[in-house]
Amino acid sequence: MFRFDYYCEPPAADWTEKAACAQPQAQGVDFFSPHREEMTEAKKVCAQCPVMSECRSYALDTFQPIGIWGGLSLADRHKILNQHRNRNRRGPLS
Repeated sequence: MFRFDYYCEPPAADWTEKAACAQPQAQGVDFFSPHREEMTEAKKVCAQCPVMSECRSYALDTFQPIGIWGGLSLADRHKILNQHRNRNRRGPLS
């Protein structure tokens, strides 16, 4: 099995204890796999998470390089960040 072994600094926040991925039901789900099927499984866990928005914000704010965070893959996060960057380049709306 191919696997990324990056070190990600864990978030120092209270919300992580409530995260669905930290619960026993999520054991065996790989949130850092590059394989589409495993990403889909991870996103299903995130969809049921009570702190998904906090997790998503953390990933976007800290530019997490790998993994599913707040239901978003790296490609999803890049898309959001690029849209935000492009919106800010246009300047204020008149």
